[in-house]
Amino acid sequence: YVPTTMKEEDGDNNDEVSIQRYSLRSTVHHIGSTASCGHYTADALRPYNNDDDNHKKKSQNNDAQWTRFNDSYVSTISDSQATGLSAQRTTYMVMYELQ
Repeated sequence: YVPTTMKEEDGDNNDEVSIQRYSLRSTVHHIGSTASCGHYTADALRPYNNDDDNHKKKSQNNDAQWTRFNDSYVSTISDSQATGLSAQRTTYMVMYELQ
């Protein structure tokens, strides 16, 4: 399971507790039987110009769209393609951004 948001409490019993929030920004996927044999792809939540007709799909952020990088082929994908069960099965590494 790859959560799209996370929070972390910072502090101890004597200090005021602050909560850090993180959002999923990119994932690396491995398709293959071993780490040294197979194919790697990456998905990233990237900002796009809202006026561009090719990128009007809804995403977690109104001005961002999931984008898949597969060798020289780059394409926009849906939230479910980027974070759904199929994607989670091949996730090798995840990157979060502090909000």
